[in-house]
Amino acid sequence: MKVGYIRRIFPGGNTSKGYMSFFDSVIFWVHARKIFVLKGGPGAGKSNIIKKIGENIAKSGIDIEFLHCTADNNSLDGVVIPQYGIAIIDGTAPHMTDPKYPGCVDEIINLGELWDEKGIRKHKRDIIRLREEISRCYKKGYGYLKTAKNIYDEMQEMYSWVTEEGKMRRITEEIIDQIFRDVTIKEKKPKQRHMFASAITSGGLMNFLENIFEKVEKRFILKGDAALPKTYLLNAVLNIALMKGFDVEVFHCPLSPEKVEHLIIRDLNIGFITSVEPHVFNGEKTGDLVIDLDEILVKSDLNNYREDIEFSKMILEQVLNKAVDCFREAKVLHGKLESIYTTNMDFKKVDQKTEYIYETILSLINTSDE
Repeated sequence: MKVGYIRRIFPGGNTSKGYMSFFDSVIFWVHARKIFVLKGGPGAGKSNIIKKIGENIAKSGIDIEFLHCTADNNSLDGVVIPQYGIAIIDGTAPHMTDPKYPGCVDEIINLGELWDEKGIRKHKRDIIRLREEISRCYKKGYGYLKTAKNIYDEMQEMYSWVTEEGKMRRITEEIIDQIFRDVTIKEKKPKQRHMFASAITSGGLMNFLENIFEKVEKRFILKGDAALPKTYLLNAVLNIALMKGFDVEVFHCPLSPEKVEHLIIRDLNIGFITSVEPHVFNGEKTGDLVIDLDEILVKSDLNNYREDIEFSKMILEQVLNKAVDCFREAKVLHGKLESIYTTNMDFKKVDQKTEYIYETILSLINTSDE
């Protein structure tokens, strides 16, 4: 039997505005058939439940999406089975998720019922201390990301000074014409999924671009250090796609989460990939259209700012590394916190919960296939 495709995305991320969650956008709750919301402390087994069930579903030939955690590179925050409208998600901090339609869509799985509260209470002082230290690490890390964004914005302003806006608009119009010229408007309300393709994690700067865009048929790969032309193009394409009723997946920049960085128009199977440091796309294939938007910069004017831009790039890298160091320290502390809970969990009962969720999902899938 053919194994299902495992797609990997970040439903939330560490950003210059703190932790930002798109969990409510990853799966359309109104149209979902079943969503399991896992509750419980660190080390309660939530990630293992998600991984075990997700891998078993994929082995049966069904495509899934793993939702990856930015705090721990080896941890999962959820799994979505798009074909059947089913998901399992971690509903604990920092991505607090509560039931929206309890009883008819959502079901809470409370793993906190399966731990030895007396055993945990003995470590109260250590738990409080570790929580406070982890909070301080993230506060420092987000402070560095805020500084990094300021540096990045100042650098991008220099690029904007030498951008030929007429060429930028002309290229955008040509691409829009190429995409939408012969398409028919869909008489429906378009769906938007918002998420991250890249992340600033405890393990460094990571991305899933090659995985996310592997099955996209027509791909535009946007290159160039200047952000303005790419942002202008992506926003224009997104707005027209929505106006025409097309479902889209919008991938945001972790440093500037308000900015669109990558885009997939699902109804047309067309994708736009921003391929620049630190998320360079290495999966180019025949048929991809590569567009270097730095070609619209006035090179003679750009030379006046090259030294300042290179200095900004160097400082930006250093500040991002400091943020990663903070998140890495938080992960180490979180591991110590997890060990307290892990030693006080009844994992036989966790396995029973896992089996219950898995069997329920299989029943829903089999019912859908009848």
